[in-house]
Amino acid sequence: MPQRRKKVHKSKRKGGETGGIHKRLSMKHKTKDFDQIVSAIKNGEMNVNGEMAKAMPIDEDKPGFGQFYCGVCDKHFISQAVYLKHCTQGPHKSKVKRVQKEKPWTVEDAKGRIDNGPKLGRKPWDNDLNLPVNQNQANQ
Repeated sequence: MPQRRKKVHKSKRKGGETGGIHKRLSMKHKTKDFDQIVSAIKNGEMNVNGEMAKAMPIDEDKPGFGQFYCGVCDKHFISQAVYLKHCTQGPHKSKVKRVQKEKPWTVEDAKGRIDNGPKLGRKPWDNDLNLPVNQNQANQ
């Protein structure tokens, strides 16, 4: 008769209350949020291209002693050449464009009510958000 599989404690399998392995894996590659990047640019900590305004302190635990840092992508690089190559590549350029064009999400935006699109069978008198009703929508 085959042996039964050894049971593993539930918190290690599913994550449990502390998050377990799933939480650790999801936080491993966490980068700055878009709002944090925009606020750092407004405060003058870095410019729009991601270059830091003042010199970074030497940190032996980070690649390149923490001297070559891209603020937009939230990455450390091992040398100046690798950092400059990163600045010419697509993902960095798209993040810089996003920072320049988009405005960050604010608390006021989150508090406002939104319409999630046309509801099935919506009648003109079902307009709970007091939005202007299209004439085409009213005739259907």
